[in-house]
Amino acid sequence: MTLKNFIGLTLIIAILGFGLINCNEKNELPLSATVSKTDPSCQTCNDGSIDLTIVGGTAPYSIVWSTNAVTEDIESLTIGTYSYTITDANLDELKGTVELTYFHELVKIETDFGDILIWLYDQTPLHKANFLKLSKDGFYDGLIFHRVIDEFMIQGGDPLGTGLGGPGYDITAEILPTIKHELGSLGAARNNNPEKKSNGSQFYIVENKNGTPHLDNLYTVFGIVVNGINAVHSIADVATGVSDRPVNDVVMKEVKVVSYTASELETQFSFIIP
Repeated sequence: MTLKNFIGLTLIIAILGFGLINCNEKNELPLSATVSKTDPSCQTCNDGSIDLTIVGGTAPYSIVWSTNAVTEDIESLTIGTYSYTITDANLDELKGTVELTYFHELVKIETDFGDILIWLYDQTPLHKANFLKLSKDGFYDGLIFHRVIDEFMIQGGDPLGTGLGGPGYDITAEILPTIKHELGSLGAARNNNPEKKSNGSQFYIVENKNGTPHLDNLYTVFGIVVNGINAVHSIADVATGVSDRPVNDVVMKEVKVVSYTASELETQFSFIIP
C-alpha cells in the first residue's frame, strides 16, 4: 500500500468514526415519560392504578412517587392527584403529576328524536343496579315507548310493547320522600300491588314542566334526565291512538351505559351530582 493510499484510508476511517460518535449524541432523547392510568368504572370502587413509561434520558433511572413508592407502576390508589420525580444517570430530573378520578355510570337512550342521558340515584340501589344490568345486556335495544301522554310522561321498557310485559320479575319498592317527580324524573312503572313493587323493566320519564307531584310516594323514582329533555318533549308530542300508543313506533334504537367524571358532567351538561 502506498503512503497516499494509507493516508486516504486513515482519513475515511476517521470520518466514519466521527460520524458514529455524532450519531449517538444526536439520537439521545431528552428525559420524558408517558403515563397511562386505569380509573375505577363505578362510584363504589375505591382504587385505580398508574403506569409510567420512561422515554429518553440515560439509564439507570430513579422514580419516586408522592406516595413514597419507588417504582414505575403504582396500584390500589384512591382518587386524587399523584406527583412523581424521575432522575436519570446524568442527574437530569423530570417532575409531573397524574390525576385519578372516578367515572360514574349513566344510561343513554338513543332515539330518532335525540338522545336521552339519565343519571341513576345511589339512594335507590336495587333499581339502579337493575337498570344498568338490563342496559348492558341490550335488553332495551329495539323496544318502544308504548305509552305517551303529552304534558304528563313517556313510558317504555316492555318487551311485549303492550304495557303488560316485563323481564319476569319485580323489584322491591325504594320510594323515598326526598326524591320527587320533577321534570325529567325517571320512575319505575308497576301494577296495582300492595307492596308497590316495580315492574322489572318498564319505566317512565316525567315530561310535564311542573312535574307530577300526585305520583310522589306512590312510585319509585330512581333517576333524572341529565341531557336530552327536548327529545322527551318531542316524543311526548307525537300522535297517539288507542291506549296512548304512538301511531308510529318510537323506538329505543340503543340503550347503553356510558361513563363520565363529575367534572365532565358539570362542564358538558351543567349537572351537579346530587
